[in-house]
Amino acid sequence: MAVNDRVEAGRRERRVLARVSRAAWRLRAADRERDWALASARAQGVSIRVLAGAVGLSAARVHQLLADTALDELEGEQFR
Repeated sequence: MAVNDRVEAGRRERRVLARVSRAAWRLRAADRERDWALASARAQGVSIRVLAGAVGLSAARVHQLLADTALDELEGEQFR
């Protein structure tokens, strides 16, 4: 493999890794947004079953997410 080929392969790898890193960041942000929205809706009295239907998760999973979510903490993170 020529030097130019190795350099180009390194560039491609860095681009792919950067794309994967951005996708992972977006996924974490989306998870935080979902958790905040669930906690906010629950605080307003929306039932867990209705929330589960809205997000396509089981009621048990929504309950787990809500148990792990502190609304006060999420409000500070909302736009980070």
